[in-house]
Amino acid sequence: MPFNSDNMLYLKLKQLQFEHDTWRRLLGFMMDENNHIKNRHADLLSNSLGNHFSDKLDRFPKKIIQQDEQIRLLHHYLVELEQLLGREIFENGNTPVKVENKLAQLRNNIMLAEIQFGNLQLSFNNYLSENYR
Repeated sequence: MPFNSDNMLYLKLKQLQFEHDTWRRLLGFMMDENNHIKNRHADLLSNSLGNHFSDKLDRFPKKIIQQDEQIRLLHHYLVELEQLLGREIFENGNTPVKVENKLAQLRNNIMLAEIQFGNLQLSFNNYLSENYR
């Protein structure tokens, strides 16, 4: 089968759908894990050991809430991308500039969110390992 603009468009749209689905699953995972951190944090504060270390544990709720907000914002960006993809016309297999800009922004924001989330998980788990032996 010859490679033409219709094939290129199909492959490009397929890749965009793959990325979109991957990001949606990733954000779902991050939200679930953030909820586990919140629950663990609440459990620690509710027991007697948590009271002993509560002043140090108090730094985590703000970070956890910020992570929730970031995940919700990224989810909103995914919805915007989905709507944009539905509105834009792809001619000759070329991705419109608006779509390319949104993709670049989303890729960057998701990469940063993954790093920040990993840092939150690591710092929370390290704190617990160092203080709850």
